[in-house]
Amino acid sequence: VLNTDNFRDTNGSETLNSYLVHNLIRVVNVTGCKIVISSDWRFGSITAIHNALKCPGFCDSPTEQEHQTLISSIVGVTLDFGSRESEIKEWVKHNCIKQWVAVDDLELDLPFEHFVHTDPTVGLSEQCAIEFIKRLS
Repeated sequence: VLNTDNFRDTNGSETLNSYLVHNLIRVVNVTGCKIVISSDWRFGSITAIHNALKCPGFCDSPTEQEHQTLISSIVGVTLDFGSRESEIKEWVKHNCIKQWVAVDDLELDLPFEHFVHTDPTVGLSEQCAIEFIKRLS
C-alpha cells in the first residue's frame, strides 16, 4: 500500500522522481508484490496513475519492461472514508491479504512488520526499499 508522495520530486512539484520510482521497481522485481495506492492520487483512476508513469522524462530511466512491470503491479486504491490507517486496514481485511506492507511519509499507527516510514524530504530511498523487501520476504 503506497502513498505516491514517496516518488515525487522533493521540490514540491507533481513530477515523479525516476530514481525513487526505480527503487519501487526494484521492490516489485524482487518480491513480485502488487501495489495499492493510498495517496490523493487514488481519487483519479488507475488509468490516470498509469498515464502519470508514462510522462516524458520518466520513461527514459526504467526500461520499457520495468515500466510495464510497475504499471501492471498497480492493482487498486484504498477507499476514502477515514484515517489512512483505517482505510489501509479495511482494504487488507476486505481483500483477505495476509502479507502486506504500507509505505508512507506520515507516521501511521500500523504494526512494525507492516509499515515502512519514509522521510518526507527524501521519499522511497534505497534503504527504505531494502526495508520494504525485508518485510515482504
